[in-house]
Amino acid sequence: MLNTRIAYADPRFARTSVMFNEWDLDKDAAFDDNYDTPEGVLATLDQIRLVYDQPDVSYLLMKRNLVRLDQPVLAQAPIAFVLGLGPHRRPLAFDGDAALQLDGLAASDRDGLQALIWSHDSAPQTLALDLTDLAAELDGVPLAIDVSDGMGRVATLRAPDTHLSVVVPAQGYVMLHAGRSPADGGPVAALYARHVAWTPRTGEVTAPHGAGAYEPRTGTLIASVDGAAGVGAAGVVLRDVPEGYELDVTLDAGGLVADDGAVLAVRVDYLKGDDSLATTIYQDPRVPAALPDAPLFTGAAEPPTVVLRALPDHQPVRLAIGADEPRRWGNDRRVMISLVVAGVAEPTTVTARLSDAP
Repeated sequence: MLNTRIAYADPRFARTSVMFNEWDLDKDAAFDDNYDTPEGVLATLDQIRLVYDQPDVSYLLMKRNLVRLDQPVLAQAPIAFVLGLGPHRRPLAFDGDAALQLDGLAASDRDGLQALIWSHDSAPQTLALDLTDLAAELDGVPLAIDVSDGMGRVATLRAPDTHLSVVVPAQGYVMLHAGRSPADGGPVAALYARHVAWTPRTGEVTAPHGAGAYEPRTGTLIASVDGAAGVGAAGVVLRDVPEGYELDVTLDAGGLVADDGAVLAVRVDYLKGDDSLATTIYQDPRVPAALPDAPLFTGAAEPPTVVLRALPDHQPVRLAIGADEPRRWGNDRRVMISLVVAGVAEPTTVTARLSDAP
């Protein structure tokens, strides 16, 4: 993983993410030892957690399809839970004597909250959890607490802060989830062709300061930065765009602060081959800095058209894709929709969910 950041430092590899194929915890161990023992489950979660934190990893394809096994194993439930984590990751911090024995993953937005906490300790651990800065929409929402020993319960979230106690079993885990997971979706009238991930490496073993990806199951572009030095960008190419086609883009910027020099934009490139015939940039006037130069985009035949337009959270913004189509567009009528965020001082994730306009 670290070596690829040096080997792929050239900007032409900025769209080359890393994929782990046929990953297995221990290829020389028996299946049950890897995935049906407490030690194997915890080791699996440790490695998934490590990979999950690398912004330049696009996929981890497991050698075993644990989610669809006819005979469930111990690792099945926590791995399925990780697959359902939302894109808005939240930090988890542990303190106290048992902190070194604990680890976890968490995500939260206005639609829901998910957190998975596991312990390597040989004794149960009682944790006082402080869930802070919760979205107002989660106030009063039931919080399911599932425990690996089967002793679950239901609590109630209070926004903005909820305080509760949970017991993590010895060499076990706790799963907390509230609200709903994103439903399947995405454009239908215009067909998916490919997507573009963005991993701007620095030539060092340190992680990129920004990243982007497309989640095809829900039709969501995701762009993240770890601070002002980061550029987060992601794109998806749609083909066979109908005449007069309109696309709705619903953003969740998580309360993005309008920093000086920040940019939040949705970019539309009309493609012929790999060349852009025309470009329209929809940019929020609250963050009006110029888009960063990134090899994610091909040079346009003409200067881009910049449209200053509010890009509010959770409200669909309609883009008249068909009305702005250029002359001499290719027969396959391809367009690339991109999300860009940059120049933001704090770690930030922005999502843009795409759907056909009704």
